[in-house]
Amino acid sequence: MKLARLAFIACILLGGYVHAGPIAIAKAGAVTITLYDEPCALPAVANLKQRATWAEPGKTYNGCWGASELGVVMLYFEDLTVAAVPMQVFVRVTQS
Repeated sequence: MKLARLAFIACILLGGYVHAGPIAIAKAGAVTITLYDEPCALPAVANLKQRATWAEPGKTYNGCWGASELGVVMLYFEDLTVAAVPMQVFVRVTQS
C-alpha cells in the first residue's frame, strides 16, 4: 500500500518528463519553491536526491527534495532551512 502510494506520487511529480528541468512549483506569499528532476548538488545531503530552489525577493537558495510516503515533500536548503510541504500545494510545471 505504501509503495503504491509512493509510486503514484512519483508519477504525478515526475511523469512525462525525460529531460532535466523544473517539474513543480509551490508559492506562498513572496516565496516560490521549485522542484527539479535533476540530482541535488549539495554534498552534505544524502537522502534527498533531487534539486530544489527557494526564491524570495532578492535571494535564491539551492536545496534538495524528496517525497515521503505520507504525501509530504521534504526539503533542505543551503541556508540550513528545512521544510515539509504537502504535495497538493505543488503545481506541475508544463513545458510548452
